Amino acid sequence: MNRILQLRKEAGLSQKKLAEYAGVNQTAVSQWETGKTEPSAISVFELCGIFDVSFDYVLGRSDIRGRFNMTDEEKEILALSLIYEMNQEHFEAYQKLDQHGKDVVDAVTRLELRRIKYERECANAETQAE
Repeated sequence: MNRILQLRKEAGLSQKKLAEYAGVNQTAVSQWETGKTEPSAISVFELCGIFDVSFDYVLGRSDIRGRFNMTDEEKEILALSLIYEMNQEHFEAYQKLDQHGKDVVDAVTRLELRRIKYERECANAETQAE
């Protein structure tokens, strides 16, 4: 039996309720349980919290339930996955913009980069003056 399906049944949750708790739709839960797709690192993180089990247990890499306590490696993987997913979402949203929208995003990005550079230069100047 699929580990996510097993955990959901043990907790007495419907697919819909688990989806709500995990911040996904019911189709995602169904696809995880049937093996059609695998949950993202973010979703695995959510499942670990919901069921209070380890990453390895949710992923079926261990039969020891453990407690929800991430190793440094798991924290790093999660952080990288979050960054990747956020970048992917931004890229996909940017691609949907018309030229005017892209120009606005590009202009704001340039302004923000200048602001950050200026703030860093000011902070460095203050540090050197002390």
